[in-house]
Amino acid sequence: MFHIAKISCIFGMATMLLSCTNAPDVSIGETVHGVSNESTFQQLKTEGRLLGLEKKFLQAIEKLNLAATLQPDDAHVHLMLGEANYHVGNRQESLTHLERSRELTPNNYQVESWLGTVHMGLGQLGEAEFAYTNVLTVKPNDYNALVYMGYIAFHKKDYRSCHQYFQRYKKLVEVIEPAKLTEQEKLRYQQATEYYRACETSWRYQARKLQKSL
Repeated sequence: MFHIAKISCIFGMATMLLSCTNAPDVSIGETVHGVSNESTFQQLKTEGRLLGLEKKFLQAIEKLNLAATLQPDDAHVHLMLGEANYHVGNRQESLTHLERSRELTPNNYQVESWLGTVHMGLGQLGEAEFAYTNVLTVKPNDYNALVYMGYIAFHKKDYRSCHQYFQRYKKLVEVIEPAKLTEQEKLRYQQATEYYRACETSWRYQARKLQKSL
């Protein structure tokens, strides 16, 4: 009886050990595959980012597109794809990726700023205004947002708002030493000053016209 029980016990243990050694094989395989995909994704994402910094935008797009196939819900990948496509002139493709990034990370300052830039380039002033309003909610002293909001207000003939946006921008820039401004920043300041004066003149004209009608 004892001998039979011992054999039965040994058989039971062997069966249990066999089941234990077989079961992990599947999970280990899945884990290794998952780790491999994550490693490949991170490598592609990093390579794409570095290529973008080197202004090799077409190569960056190639890497980032591959990364997006592995993890289609990565907001940063879509943001970088939006930037890279914008630089090579693919405005609509850029917009698609940036809007996807916005869905994944609402109220992201960088995403909203780029959306504003692309919408401005496409002449979609209403959408650009929405994006730059979001930018100023997060970063009230953003130079680009203030300038473009002033520009949009001018084209809407909202001269009072136009004047206020450019005034805010000018106050921020005028405390910076001129020598510290880049040539592009100096040019933008000159253009902003011209719009500021035009807005001020138009605002005063509209105010005088309104007074006469009262």
